[in-house]
This record gives sequence, C-alpha cells and structure tokens, in this order.
Amino acid sequence: DLISAQSVSGRILAVLVFVLSISSAGIYIIEANQLIGFTENCTPWSRNALSQADLAFNTVFLLFFCIRFLAAQDKFWFWLELYSVVDYCTVPPAFVSLCLSQSWLGLRFMRSLRVMTLPDVLQSVSAVKSGAIIRSLQMITIFLSVWLIGAGVTHLFENTGDPQSDYSNPNPISFGDCLYFTIVTMSTVGFGDISPKTSWGKFFISIYIMFALGIFASFIPEIAEIITSRSPYAGSYKKEHGRKHVIVCGAVTFDSIESFLSDFLHEDRQETDVEVVCINKKEPNLEFQGLLKRNFGRVVYFTGTVLSPADCQRVDLESASAVIVLGNKHTEDPDAEDASNIMRVISIKNASPTTRCIIQLLQYHNKGYLLNIPNWDWRFGDECVCLAELKQGFLAQSCLAPGFSTLMANLHVQIVRANTWEKDYQIGSAMEIYSEYFSDSFVGMPFQDAVEVSFNKLGILLFAMEDKSDDGDRFLSINPSGRDTVIYHGCHGFFIADSQEEVRRAYLYCRKCHSDVTEPKQIKACSCTRAEDSAGAPGVDSGHCCGETHELTRLRGNSANVRRPEIQVVSNKALATLKEAEFGSEDNFGEFVEPRKESVEYFDLTGMFHWCPDKNFEDVMLTPNSVARLDLRQHYVVIVFADSDSPLIGLRSFVMPLRASNFRLNELRPIVFIGNLDFLQREWGSLKNFPKIYMFPGSPMNRVILRSAKINLCDMCVILSAKSRWKDQVDPYLMDKEVVLCTLNIKAMSFAEGLDTSVQAQLQAFQSKDAKSKSLLAKVAVPILTEIFVGKNIQFLDQEDDDADEEEIYNSQPYACGNAFTAGVLDSLMSTVFHNMNAMTLIRTLVTGGATPEMEVLMAEGLNLDGTEETPEIQANRHRCRAMQLSMLDPRLRPHEQGTFGDLFTGVFKSHGILPLGVYRYRDSYSTVELQTTKRVVITNPGSGFRLLNSDMLFCLVPFQQSS
Repeated sequence: DLISAQSVSGRILAVLVFVLSISSAGIYIIEANQLIGFTENCTPWSRNALSQADLAFNTVFLLFFCIRFLAAQDKFWFWLELYSVVDYCTVPPAFVSLCLSQSWLGLRFMRSLRVMTLPDVLQSVSAVKSGAIIRSLQMITIFLSVWLIGAGVTHLFENTGDPQSDYSNPNPISFGDCLYFTIVTMSTVGFGDISPKTSWGKFFISIYIMFALGIFASFIPEIAEIITSRSPYAGSYKKEHGRKHVIVCGAVTFDSIESFLSDFLHEDRQETDVEVVCINKKEPNLEFQGLLKRNFGRVVYFTGTVLSPADCQRVDLESASAVIVLGNKHTEDPDAEDASNIMRVISIKNASPTTRCIIQLLQYHNKGYLLNIPNWDWRFGDECVCLAELKQGFLAQSCLAPGFSTLMANLHVQIVRANTWEKDYQIGSAMEIYSEYFSDSFVGMPFQDAVEVSFNKLGILLFAMEDKSDDGDRFLSINPSGRDTVIYHGCHGFFIADSQEEVRRAYLYCRKCHSDVTEPKQIKACSCTRAEDSAGAPGVDSGHCCGETHELTRLRGNSANVRRPEIQVVSNKALATLKEAEFGSEDNFGEFVEPRKESVEYFDLTGMFHWCPDKNFEDVMLTPNSVARLDLRQHYVVIVFADSDSPLIGLRSFVMPLRASNFRLNELRPIVFIGNLDFLQREWGSLKNFPKIYMFPGSPMNRVILRSAKINLCDMCVILSAKSRWKDQVDPYLMDKEVVLCTLNIKAMSFAEGLDTSVQAQLQAFQSKDAKSKSLLAKVAVPILTEIFVGKNIQFLDQEDDDADEEEIYNSQPYACGNAFTAGVLDSLMSTVFHNMNAMTLIRTLVTGGATPEMEVLMAEGLNLDGTEETPEIQANRHRCRAMQLSMLDPRLRPHEQGTFGDLFTGVFKSHGILPLGVYRYRDSYSTVELQTTKRVVITNPGSGFRLLNSDMLFCLVPFQQSS
C-alpha cells in the first residue's frame, strides 16, 4: 500500500519522493555552479548545510528503495530498473561525503531523471485526467531529463579532464554554460562560442547529439498531433445578450442540418434571429464545414453530447429556447435509435427541467416511453414528432382524398417559388400554416363570419381557432360547425397564408379604419391598433406590436375538452352478435360473406375511433379462393414489402385515420394488407380491434395476388416498404427498387379488354352522370400512392415524366400529383413546431383522425382494448370535421361550376359549412392540346380569382353533418 497510488499513504509517499528528488537535483545544480574547474568540495560536512540536507534526502531515498525492493515481484529485474540505477548513482555519494568530509559531484545529476515521474504523480492526486495533457507532460519531462543529463555529463567531463592526460587538461565551465551548450547542440545550431575541450567531452557530445535527435524525431508526430488536436469545436458557447439560441443534437449530419436550416432560417419566418447550436460527438466533415461557413453567425458547432452534464453546460442548455433531437431515418435498428434519443431527452430534462424539448421519433410505439420522463410536459411546449405516425397518417388521408399528403406536407414546408409551368402548384406549395391573435374587431364574431372576413378582406384562409370550454380549458377547434363558437379577447386563429406578414393582418384589422380597404396589402397598423398595443391587450405580449415572436398557449386537440366517456362495456352476447355478423358463424369461418349493416356502432374508450372485438389472425387471413367470395370494391389495398424480421412500421397509425369515429359505420372501407405472412402477424396485435381489416399473405409482385385483391376496383393502392435499406449498404438508387418495380408492375397490368383507355374517354366518364360510365373509369387506371425512401428515386415512378435527377422532390411531378410521398418532407416539422408550438397538435388532429395526448396516455396504460357503445360524450367527439375530396359535380358545389374559387369558397362555406382548402386539377388542363394524362396537380389555397373547371376536385374540411 505504501507505493500504491490507490491508498492515501502511497500518494503521499509518491509526492514526497518527487519533491525531495527535485530538491536534491536543485542542490546539485547549486553546487555545480559554484565549482568551476573542480568536481569536489572539501568543505567539512558539519559546516556544509547543502550536504546535510542532501544526506537527509538520500536517507529517505534509501528507505524508499528498500520498500520498492520488498514490494517488487521480480527481484532480479528490480536491480536493473531505471530508478534503481538512479539510486545507485546518487545515494552512496551522500554517505561517503559524511565519512570523508568532502563531497563529489560525480553522477548526482542522475537524480534529475525523477522529473519524468511528474505525470504519474499528478495522475495519482487526480490533478490531470486528459490523455493529451498527460502525454504532453511525458514528452516535456523526457526533454528536461535528457537536457539535464546531457548538461551534467558535459560538466563532469569538462571540469575533470581526460584520464589519459592525468586529468591535467580540465576546461573550467559552469553548469549554466553546460545547459546553454547542450540545448544549442540538441537544436543542431552550434554557435561555436562554447565547445568541449576534452577528448571525453567531445566523444560524449558526438554520441549525445545522435541520441537526442533520435528521441525528439520520434516525438515530432505526437507533438504535431497534440498541437493540431485542439479542435475548433471543443470550446463553449458564448451567448450574445438578447439573442435566442436553439440546440440541435441527435442525428446531426450534413443532410439533416441542411434540410433543417433551409426551413428554420427561411425568409418567411418572422423570427430568424435565432442561433442554431449543433452538438455531436463527431467533428464535421468538409461538406459540413462548408455549410457552417455559409451560415456563419447563425450556426455554430461543438463536439460533445447532451448525455454529458459538462457538455450541456458548454452549450448553455439552461438558457436555450429549445433543444431539438433529430432522429436518423437511415438507421438499421429504429427502436435502438429511438431509445438513444429518448435517453438524450432524459439527460436534457435532468440538466434543465424547464427547457423545451422537441424530439423526432421513428416508431409510434416508442412514444409512450416519453410519458415516463417526470419533467416531460407537452403543455409547456415539449413535443414529439413521430415520423411513422405522421407518414402513415398522411398516406391514410390520401386514401380518403388523393393528393392530401402533398397538400398537408406543403403547408409546413417553406419552398421558394419558381417561375415555371408549375406556377399554380408552386404558389400553393409556398403556403404554410401560421397562427396569430385576432384583433378586437373580431371579438364576439362567430367563427363562420371570421372566416369570410379573413378570406375576403384579409386575403388569408382561417380554418381553426383556439376555443374555450365552460370551465376555461382551451382547446383546438378545426372548422367548428354552428354559430356557437365565437372569437373572444386574446383568441388565436390558425391560418393558411404565404407569409407571417400576411397573417399579421388579422391582428391589425380594424373594422372602423379598414372597412373601405379593397386590397389586403393596404391593411396596416392604425391608430386604434397602436392604442390597443400601448394598453396591453390581454393575452398579447407587449413585444408583439414590434413584430417580435410571441409565445402561444399550448392547445389540445378537438376532443380534449370532452370528458372521458362513461364506459359501457359491450356484453359478451353483443360481441358475439357483432362477430358473427361480420365474419359469419363459427361454422363458416373462412367463407367470407359481405358484412351486414349494423345499427349499433362501437368505439374505443376515447370515442375517437371505431372498435370491434378481438379477432384472430386466421379469421381475417385471405387466400385467392376465399377472397373471391368477398365482394371487394371501393376498398383500400396496402402493399407492404417486408421480411420476417423487418422492424415494425406501425400500420396502426395508417388504420386509425380510416377508422375515425367521425365516419359512420357504413362509410368504413375495407382495408386489405398484402405482404409477408410473419410480418403481418406481428403487426396484427395492434390492428385486431379495428373493423373491416383483412390480411392477404403473399408476394406483392405476384399478379395473381393483386388481381385476387381486386386491385382494379380499389379506391387507392398504397405501396410501402419495411425492409432495412442499409443492411447490405446498397446504392441509394436501389433502396426503393421493390416499391418502384411494384408500382410499374401494377401500372402495366390490364384489367379490361376492349375498354377505351384514352384520356378523353376517362374525362367523359368522369363528367357523365351514368353510374356505369363512372365504374368504367375506375378500371382504366389503378390509383397508386408510393412511399419513397430516397427522394431522387421518385423520378423512376413514371417513365413519362421529365423530372431531372437534381430536381427537388417538392417540384417533381409524382409528388405534385399526389402519387408519391417521402418521409423526408416531414423533417421541416421540427422547425415548424419550434416556431409554433400548436402546429403539431393541429397537424396531428388533421392527419391522425383525432389522436390526442390524452389518448396516448390511455394507450400507454393499455386502456384502448375495451369498447363502448355511443354515449352523449362520444357523440360530441364524433361531431368533428374531416378532410374530404369533393367533385365539382357534387350537388353542393355544382352551383359554382365555371366560377371562381373565391365565389365557391364564400357560397359553400356559408350554405353548408364546408371549408375548401385547395384544388386537385388535371395537370394537362393548362395545355391547349388534348388531354394526354389523368394526372392531377395539388393547388393549395388558390387566389379568390382562380377560375374553376368542371373536372376539378376540391380538398375540403367537411363538418360531420355534411360528410355523408
């Protein structure tokens, strides 16, 4: 224990020996400087204080030598150790001087070798821990030792003289001169002012210079590495006074940060003076460094991890406006990636419980783990952007309204307009969702009147607002029906517009001052508005009038204000009746018949989704023989490419919007999943309580399977892939090979012989009132929506398109037409959620069919497995609008055919409460030649003067009463 650094006594002894060794070397240097031309001192020991002190020191060294000898495991090699040799050269002369009353300098300079133990001593007392510092100290102490040893030998040889000359030719030289001469010699400079005169001195220097150069030459690479290892990204963040910063961690790569910055720092954002602080364990590559230079002053980078409290302090996490945790969509193990990001959130909340956290998760079933974090609270801005949930929700909504995925995705992506043939699409894709306070002129106004004023006077589209229940609880209400919902003081509205500047008109609008204004751009702050600002409107930040971003109250979804319904658990008899009605009796399992219409509807505990009793996988499994007896038409076919061990993709999130309770039971379309048997069985556990779900195991490339599933009669065919794209490190262009080949395979299939498939025939069938003609239209082309992993591969989906490889996915024809979707467009949601904390609640409510944070809590508790009949509370939950696609031939829209979008918007909303969001138009309607394709383009929120065509379809938010 006495020589072990693990014990206190060992550390004390190590420090003591080091200090005494340096002191002994210091005594040698003092005596060597005093003795010039001599190496012996004949002063009696009793009158020589330096000799007395040196003897005391060497007594300690002798005791330490004995302790080391006793502790040594190999006694023979102990005698040959470096520090044993040091003791041989320094300890005996001290005791000899006591006996002879004279001292000899001799080899006492060897004690300076003990300086090389400095790094070990500092480590033993925990003074240094960095590997780079320790290695630097080692090289420095080796340099000092070689220097002092060289000076000591030179001093000895020069002041003693040559033995062959009987020591008659000494060269008087001080130890200081020897130090100077040695360092000059090591540097290979050699000024010549001092040089050895003795033969032994010359011989030693000749050997010494080669030895010293060899040592230092071997150190040069390490020295260079240590000097250059000081990373420019290893410092600490210095926050500017009055400037906000947001921390980005997780999957910090060039692609993810470039995509994030393009939206986060977009010119349309009201708040762009926010510094982005990236933190990652790896240093940025050259491409990333170029990105940092292009965004100098707005983006900084630090090496580290938010899992380390020290690194959290380096990036000033406590004062950050938010921490954004990005997920790696390219990972082979999405569950492990989500677990890593959840751990980051735990560390963030541990370091600063009040810091807002926005996390990107890959798998829906991992959201429940966030609820276990004590300081996680969505009400204060913490948000989870689940890619699987939103992606499946977008795809599901596109089944109900083809092209809806493109419309919604464009509403949270900032896109720069291009003056090309896609002018209308580009103008629509530049629209985004913004929130703003209403001015006092709106207070007391019903929501319907506020929508008309916003659209006709302000040039912006109001589609949702912050409502307030009787007990004061605020919640999000999307296109509420009736005239009971009114604007109150300090209320927020949610608008679709081109920029925050346009939406600000809702806050600046004054009924008295702007009543005669005809152009929305003329609405500016008036004296009335300034008076309100100076008075401080309730709920409005004082800085709002200056254009600064204001904080918003966190809202809940539409149904969050409805109390949990009283559960009326369905009796076993009722369950058996329902089960027999849909699947036949137990004797007829496998013989599929068309389900009978039920008068009783069952819902999950939240009342947000239709429910049915548990079903066995075998009861819903289809075969080519059994599916023939199932009259499938106007259904949804979902093709899933997966292996038996592929990670789950959360098909529950796809089914939930299609089984939302704001559908009536007879409106639920059957959903047929085609894919790997083992994979579908693994997904079935989360789908077994949804009605009208069928599983068709088989190869998605098998045309027999596709024809058996009546793919030509389906309303939408969705093609997904759950395969791990990075397992084999294939070319990115090959990562979507299955979905691309399947898409082309379905397009090449022929379903009707002798059928006129020309576009003119399709358009005639579309406009025809004859049901038979319309049924022929469904057989012409299968509506397909393909999920693409790598955006550039979208060019392979349609051979007729002329999309360039370098073209952005937002401008590609399949995406603009709503025939393709990629999760990459959801990356911009991270910045959208930061700038508007209610955006995620809004998008989730629109896309997922009504999923709310309260419902996720129930799901985490496993309470979603029971069902209940309709209650007054559930009926209130059901009365929420839903996204639909209506034809201009619809009786409610037909009075406005050949009119403008503004006239239709005002008329349809006033008479039916239907809120149009955009137009789905034939792409070739802009051409003067005959139509060549049935492809349509999504046009979001066109101007009021936009002329409509009879062949147009409209994206609308339709109230529950009008949805039949």
